Amino acid sequence: MNKMKGISMKFVVTFDIGTTAVKGVLVSSEGKIVYSKSKEITTIFDKNFKEQNPDDWYNSFCEISGEMLALGINKEDILGIIMSGQMQDLIMVDKYGRSIDNAILYSDGRASKEADFISNLIGVEEIRKSTGNNFDGTMPFAKLLWLKNNKPNICSKINSILISSKDYCIARLTGKYATDLTSASTSGMMDIRKKEFNTSWLNKVGINSDFLPNLYSPAEVVGEVTEEASQESGYNVGTKVYAGIGDAGATTLASGIKYSG
Repeated sequence: MNKMKGISMKFVVTFDIGTTAVKGVLVSSEGKIVYSKSKEITTIFDKNFKEQNPDDWYNSFCEISGEMLALGINKEDILGIIMSGQMQDLIMVDKYGRSIDNAILYSDGRASKEADFISNLIGVEEIRKSTGNNFDGTMPFAKLLWLKNNKPNICSKINSILISSKDYCIARLTGKYATDLTSASTSGMMDIRKKEFNTSWLNKVGINSDFLPNLYSPAEVVGEVTEEASQESGYNVGTKVYAGIGDAGATTLASGIKYSG
């Protein structure tokens, strides 16, 4: 592709941090796709366990970003970075914002016993009424209790948990621990009407609710690219990073469904 220096145009950097690949698309302010690239990522299978290394997501993000920026666009013309990503994961990060273990994926149902325990403790109808979802071993809440029961050494290092794969990239870019309301609705912990986490539920099972990320609407700015992230990704310090949305929410909007009914 030809170099784009001298072209007066604004851009939005978009990514989908998916299950099989990280996909990046540079979109112009005119709605045209200027560049796109996909990079495959590896899923780790161990019996019924399904995991991925969160650093694979971020490293792929940085690699694709480097190729985008090599087109020669003016970095000052990038209006922001916004992403979608797989939901219902359990991603554990330390006080430095780095992953401390593989992410437990949405399709991993290892926490069925913990899900039954939580359901009996809180009540199936109460959970369904509050979250709008059935509750089983794939829910991050149940996985978090599984982690507490089976990997206490990992649990003791947690500073924050994240729910969507793109949340990890946002954390690495901005130093902020956040998720969007759509992703949070699949956590098994959020009241979908109040749009807040049921922190009392975590307290009942002995889990620190301070682990939970901050909640944002998809179009809200979470933070800006830090100096460290600028060196890793190539974007200017201060580039806006938006909360984005879980992939199911993005797919729903893309299919043209905007209103109830």
